[in-house]
Amino acid sequence: MQYQRAELEQAYIKLVKEERPILALLGAIIGFVIAAVLMRYIETHAIISRGMAWILFPAIIGLFARYVGRLYSSSARIPTTIIASLGYLALGMWLHVNASWFIGLPVAAIIVHLTSKRALTELEQQAISEHDLQPFQVTSAPRWQKMGLPLLFAVMLCGGGYFYQVHADKACLDNIEADDYESVLTSCQLSPFDSILHWDNTQEAISAYKFGNYEAPSAEALAIKSKAESGSPQFQQIWWIVVDTIYRDADSLSKEYVGSAEFENEATKWRQQAALYGNTSALKQELTRYQALSDKVVETQFKRQALSFAEQLKTADMPESDKLDIAANKLISNDDINAQYQQRLNDLGDLTLDDLSNLLFAVEEGSYNYYISDFNADLPASSYYSGSINVTATEPQQIAVLQQLATKFEDADAAYKLFFKLAKADAARALEYLRQAAEHNHVKGAETLGTLMFCQHNEIEGRHWLDKAAKLGSETAQAQLQQLRTTGTLTQCR
Repeated sequence: MQYQRAELEQAYIKLVKEERPILALLGAIIGFVIAAVLMRYIETHAIISRGMAWILFPAIIGLFARYVGRLYSSSARIPTTIIASLGYLALGMWLHVNASWFIGLPVAAIIVHLTSKRALTELEQQAISEHDLQPFQVTSAPRWQKMGLPLLFAVMLCGGGYFYQVHADKACLDNIEADDYESVLTSCQLSPFDSILHWDNTQEAISAYKFGNYEAPSAEALAIKSKAESGSPQFQQIWWIVVDTIYRDADSLSKEYVGSAEFENEATKWRQQAALYGNTSALKQELTRYQALSDKVVETQFKRQALSFAEQLKTADMPESDKLDIAANKLISNDDINAQYQQRLNDLGDLTLDDLSNLLFAVEEGSYNYYISDFNADLPASSYYSGSINVTATEPQQIAVLQQLATKFEDADAAYKLFFKLAKADAARALEYLRQAAEHNHVKGAETLGTLMFCQHNEIEGRHWLDKAAKLGSETAQAQLQQLRTTGTLTQCR
């Protein structure tokens, strides 16, 4: 469609008058805040977060700049693109995001530059082209001025932000050194959005924002630790939060230390100290920890410390101390399992066949199997052993277990083993157990008894037991019977 030059001139004048680069910067800032808030709620979804970084985040900034500043020229959009790119980088460093965020910077800059340009009608596009061919008589700011003033504004904005951030960073350490506990809670950040004051109900992903990591703590962290170690109850509770929450959950550099004896002892020490000062969050966390360990075996020293701590809380009449005491007593240690093992050795007559068989394995192999449910009635019974511990046993204890199995449950294998255990000390009784094993179809028992009887010149009984052993599948007995048929004697009797 063809337009008159006068129409094109009017359209161009309107474009120039409506373009507001500085207002566009304000619009970009508003868009930045809104985009950052959106990121706050969807950053847990990796795919969406990447889309926000490379597409949605810069697009929102550009659109706000576009509708507020009514930008159309490239020169007017450059300051907006620059300030948005700086904001993009700053937000990435602020949130401690991964490298993919920064890799997406060129894409983000292009998106801001494109989306910040207002949509032009055909008349406006022709007006711009006409002006480029034959400039209209219109007063408009030169390109350097369109860029210069917004850039100056952007520099002032960045400078103000930097000054504020430096001041805020310094405020945390200053408040710690001044022993200003209340100010420390508000000025020392757990994340870009929350301070220590809200550590127990923050919805943000906690980061080691102010405190470094467990191996290399920041100046703020060292100052808090120093005051905690000097005996300040308030700073002891803050240091517990730093170690047990920030270093445990937030900082990837501390992950290699979490779970180590050094780290866990440090966290436990300050958690329990905070609980003794009445910190309910610390007490509940310790209670939860004990409850989570109720179906596991803990070190004996750990249980002793837990019981001692529970007693301290009860003495101090702390809330929830009774629950903690119950949970501590339900902890299962190696000593508890060893005590069950020793008790069963002393009460053999009360044991079932399964218990005696397990006990026999323990005294012979040095490994005692246990059911975790035997120590905690709240746990469901299992048909499989939960684990085992190393144990020791004396020869008399081994004999006692075997005798109980052989006598009470007529266990042929136990009787056979008793023959060898008692052969030197009590030959007559040993022979009784060997005969019991043979009578209960113990292959090796019948084979051994047959050989023994034959060599003791009781050939009829010897042949009887060898014949029985052969019928039970003993190849040795079969060979011996063949030898008897051939030579009339046994090699073993020579």
